Amino acid sequence: MAVEKLKRVPTGIEKLDRLLQGGLVEKKVYLVAGEPGTGKTIFCMQFIMEGLRRGESAVYVTVDEKPADIINDARSLGWDLVPHLKSKKLAILDISPYLIKVPGLLRTKQTEEVDVRRMIADLSKYINDNRATRLVIDPLVPIIYHGKSTVATQEYIRSLMFSLEDNIGCTVLVTSPIPVGTKKFSRYGIEEFVVSGVILLNIAKEEELRRVMFVRKMRETSTPLVKYSFDIMEGRGLVLRNPV
Repeated sequence: MAVEKLKRVPTGIEKLDRLLQGGLVEKKVYLVAGEPGTGKTIFCMQFIMEGLRRGESAVYVTVDEKPADIINDARSLGWDLVPHLKSKKLAILDISPYLIKVPGLLRTKQTEEVDVRRMIADLSKYINDNRATRLVIDPLVPIIYHGKSTVATQEYIRSLMFSLEDNIGCTVLVTSPIPVGTKKFSRYGIEEFVVSGVILLNIAKEEELRRVMFVRKMRETSTPLVKYSFDIMEGRGLVLRNPV
């Protein structure tokens, strides 16, 4: 019996797509993790821009930034999102309408949680109505409930990742910040196990500082265990260079 060829979704990072045999596997969830300033948001923008270039529709869920900031950040790299927003090929969604107050506590970022079920339901409807094929959640951490035990938090993340993969019908990127110098791959230590792939971005502290990308995990794809340096260039985004 012939094995059906997997459909690949290009990230827009040319050398990375070659390493991934054409890109990410369609309709799976992938984690982009890294230290501050390593290019996680730019990676996601590039992924979105590649989809738009191919005539696809996309949704960008911003958690820590306002939609206007995402537009301005993209413009600084030479990417104009406004025409895509006007044509409704792109939606930038702010999660603030989904914030709920934790009873009995003063309202702060630490005492708010996200109504994830409502957010996923609304996302599913929007994606179905607009036939979106790419989704970014940047970053994932603020939509994790606070105050739970480690085991409960990990189980919640597992359920969330499975819900995204089973119900959204898009190829999904989620980002996670990791502390400088840590050997962790994610904030809670479970994300890397329940996603289909993990791409790590960090800053190599050698004779000369440089940004480095490493494909730590990629299901259904054979990839070399090699780190690649990369630059961030106007109009191009992340550009992979030589192995390090």
